[in-house]
Amino acid sequence: TAVVDDEGRLAMSLSGEGEAKLFANGVVRDGYWQRDSLEDHTYFYDKETKQTWALPGGQLWIEIVDGTTVVVYDEIESK
Repeated sequence: TAVVDDEGRLAMSLSGEGEAKLFANGVVRDGYWQRDSLEDHTYFYDKETKQTWALPGGQLWIEIVDGTTVVVYDEIESK
């Protein structure tokens, strides 16, 4: 990432690959993303199984953060 203005906005590379946290239906999994070029689709993979992670139907939220951002969330055990 690089700061591009006095407001602190960041320029980020949106191709390549990187770590991901995958959240869906109350479950969080460690994963990674991969995108060969800006013309290609972004694919998400489950780190444990190395399988493509199927995005859930409905509304989707993808948050992109730099490597210094700490992502905090609460895990709730299912009964």
